[in-house]
Amino acid sequence: MAMGKKYTFVTSLSSDTYFHGVVMLDWSLRKVRSNYPLLVMCSDRVSDKVCEQLKRRGLSVFRLTEHIVLDENINRENRNSNWTLSFDKLFTWTLTQYDKVVFLDSDMQVIRNIDYLFDCPHMSAVRADVFNEPGLDKLNSGLMVIEPNVNEFQGLCKVLESGEVQLKHIGDQDIIRAYYKDWGTHPELTLPAGLNVLYNEVTHGVIHQDDVEPVSVIHYIGSRKPWMMSPRAIKRRSRGNFLGKHLLRYGAALFWRFPSLLFTLRGV
Repeated sequence: MAMGKKYTFVTSLSSDTYFHGVVMLDWSLRKVRSNYPLLVMCSDRVSDKVCEQLKRRGLSVFRLTEHIVLDENINRENRNSNWTLSFDKLFTWTLTQYDKVVFLDSDMQVIRNIDYLFDCPHMSAVRADVFNEPGLDKLNSGLMVIEPNVNEFQGLCKVLESGEVQLKHIGDQDIIRAYYKDWGTHPELTLPAGLNVLYNEVTHGVIHQDDVEPVSVIHYIGSRKPWMMSPRAIKRRSRGNFLGKHLLRYGAALFWRFPSLLFTLRGV
């Protein structure tokens, strides 16, 4: 840690559904011996029971007292209503008690120590769709290095409220891209592809090992998360790709190290 600086990893929990993902993200950071804790921003939609369970597992919890409202019909019509909850991520910019934070989506698994990211400049992030759309210089909001700033938070909210972003479905990433319009013109802000390896694209042959070495962070995008799969399904998904052993390890932790994750929240 830089002398006198306060750093933390951050993730956002907008509903009880992703509780399991947060626990496993924290487990993976501990597994790689990170020197920094994980702070969980819990929205007012998250139950008190889940917040207490996170605290019992040693996580720091920051309760949001408000949430950013978007017309849910915008995303519901396109079967992306879950994106409406993603705007709580923007509150990361209000965490001014920290000098710098590294935001991680709660469906990520860290497999290599990434503490060095705290030395990276503000708004360092990975590029989106680099393999599907080569040359696309747009930010991916799954992993970002942020120096919290209330003025920038207000600027992000103004972009959302203005209706400037006209898309059939809208997520936090669209707002962040619109606010940081010139991000793609600053190559020093682009982080290596190995920091956001999309598991679904690996299994579909879009991403190959040479594209993302060294692999540091796996991102389990899609509706089926590891904590929603049976051991048999995890084993089946692990066949024939270079990330398979990591998913198996993730599954082993789910079903053996944290057996309570097998059950619904009533049994947590």
